[in-house]
Amino acid sequence: MSLKGQLQPHLLAALTSRRLDALRLRLSEASRRFRGRPHRLRWFHQVDDPHAWLLAQALPGLLERFPEVELEPHTIPEPPEDAVPAPELWRAWGMRDAAAIAPFFDGLDALPRRPEPDAVLRANARLLKAQARGGAAYLAEALEVGARLQAGDGLGDAPVAPGEVQARLKQEEATLRRGGHYLGGVLGHGDAWFWGVDRLPFLEARLKGLGLGTGAPPLQRAKAPIPDEAAREVEVFVSVRSPYSYIVLERALALIAERGLEARLRPVLPMVTRGLQVPFTKRLYIVLDVARLARRQGVPFGHISDPLGDGVERALAVWAQARLDGQGEAFLAAAMRGCWSEGVELASERGLMQVATRAGVSAEVVRRALNDASWRDVVEENRRVMTEELRLWGVPSFRWGERVAWGQDRLWWLLGEG
Repeated sequence: MSLKGQLQPHLLAALTSRRLDALRLRLSEASRRFRGRPHRLRWFHQVDDPHAWLLAQALPGLLERFPEVELEPHTIPEPPEDAVPAPELWRAWGMRDAAAIAPFFDGLDALPRRPEPDAVLRANARLLKAQARGGAAYLAEALEVGARLQAGDGLGDAPVAPGEVQARLKQEEATLRRGGHYLGGVLGHGDAWFWGVDRLPFLEARLKGLGLGTGAPPLQRAKAPIPDEAAREVEVFVSVRSPYSYIVLERALALIAERGLEARLRPVLPMVTRGLQVPFTKRLYIVLDVARLARRQGVPFGHISDPLGDGVERALAVWAQARLDGQGEAFLAAAMRGCWSEGVELASERGLMQVATRAGVSAEVVRRALNDASWRDVVEENRRVMTEELRLWGVPSFRWGERVAWGQDRLWWLLGEG
């Protein structure tokens, strides 16, 4: 193993540790108190993003529950392609997903359609002016503008300077990137980021831990009913290199079995090998976000050996053989647990055999797998189904009958979890 391979798991374990997370919060709070600043949430709002609109509607309730907190608003444009893979698929998914989950949150309504470009320009011009008036005034303006966009209002025909608006939006986007995030509909507190309504529980727990808040109950999410589906199979699309895939895989398989359904595991190659690049800001946020999720779910995480390249390919080759004996799920779960929580190098013979033995896969199956390239056709077909049929670009993704979902955050909607 290279020196980098030896050091990486320990460095990443330290980076994602609960201790360092607590230290960052203490330092952030010490800096805030030293400067005499109030508790502040940096809010980056994208007016035509459906998830950002859901968050905007949830903010009045959040501020009522935490009156000590001030909003620092920012208006940003649609994220660039390096932050959002397959932009057209991303936009279409956002509309579908927000429409699917909004009915389960009290008082939230989804955007019925994407606003026209001219209306977005006018909305951004109004919101950029409102930033100077402070968080409360900006929130009121954002809610009014959003309601008018919901109704299909074009927001008038007063002259707007597109170049000036776009320049300001780019400045705000640069501020977000420097701070460590890349999407709209996100709240920053100290050095931590909380995206959409999905991460509000984490933010509220953090604020309560600082002794803030009235103690009022948080935004409520209704339990999603389990549909009476004719389909007995749930397709699960994952990537060995995706930490979100890792933390959801065993939970998803257990929930599928609990529902009396069958799982069909459909791994794909990582985004990078499919030509979809991930910028550093995004990679860092993902690792820290997964660490936070893993702690909440009791999943070991952080002692990481990046499997990109040979590690991924060797694992997929063995999975393809192991599944013929009904051991595919056990092997892939063991491989992902190894590289994401135990620092196991899947590219090495020792590391691969370690996770294979744990899953009950014999050395003969591993040897045979590494001399058989047929796994590539299987994985390519999985990619085709995910991107061309499901119209999704990444993992983890799921299909159960007519229900299609992206992200580990959607098990509650797909299968009635929690």
